[in-house]
Formats: sequence, structure tokens, C-alpha cells
Amino acid sequence: MTKLLKASLALGLALSISFVASAAIHESKVVTTQGSLFHVAPVKGSAANSSEFNPFDVVMINHVRHSSTSAFDMTFTCDPDNGTEMTVWIQNNGSSSVKMKVIHVSTNLDYGYETVAAGDQLTEHFHMENGKGIYGKFRVYVTTDDGSTTDINVYARQY
Repeated sequence: MTKLLKASLALGLALSISFVASAAIHESKVVTTQGSLFHVAPVKGSAANSSEFNPFDVVMINHVRHSSTSAFDMTFTCDPDNGTEMTVWIQNNGSSSVKMKVIHVSTNLDYGYETVAAGDQLTEHFHMENGKGIYGKFRVYVTTDDGSTTDINVYARQY
């Protein structure tokens, strides 16, 4: 009985956190739209800490650590059955700025570069307004302007 109660409480908490996160995204400034896909204004600094996610999220990039002079370049495919929200989080552990961009490869929509200062972090949010779920292939690309070594953590999820 105790295990069932704990499981029920955990599920209730997880769902309430998911609803709060969803509400926060809807209240944010929308930067770009394509059809029903909304790109919400990026969140920077300590408020951008989206490295911890709900256990029911579908993980697209699982806490990848990249330390190299070459760019980080990864693609993944979203399934509309996995949810209407997608978040890409980056943490810059390096000593110089990096720039990240997300591209919706399926529609060739490039959301442009966002700069992440040394020691800072950034979260990009995407929301499918029509409720059918985010779909298609996405690309996350991180590089530097000066060819210096990047030292980053990257995490992406759909929910």
C-alpha cells in the first residue's frame, strides 16, 4: 500500500511540474513560427537550468559532454506521439563563448545562432500549438568564432 501511495504521489508531482513548465512556455515571448511550430525566446543564465527533466520525457540528446576544437553537430527525429514541447539545453564549461543554433531540417528552418558566454547556459524551447506534437528531424550545432576548444554539455528532450 505504501509503495502504491508513493508511486501515486510521484506521478501527481511529475504531472504538475509538466503543466507548470508548459504554462511558463506559453507565457514566454514567441520568436518564430512556422505553421503551428512556435520557437519561444531563449532563456539564458541560471534561469535556463533545464538539465533536469521529468522521467516521462523522451530524451533526444542525453547529457552529451563535448570537449573539442571541432563543432558539436547532432541530429535527432521527433515523433508527434512524444509530445507538443521540445527543449534543447546547453551549458558552456569552457573559457570562451560558444554559439548554438537549432535547425528544423524537415522544413529547412534555421532558428539562428544564440551566443552562450563562458560559464553560462541556455535553453531553447519549441512548442507545437495545434496539439498534434512536434515532428521531424532537428539539428543542434554548436561552434566558436575563434576555433577555440569547446567544453559543453548538451541535453534535448521532447514532452
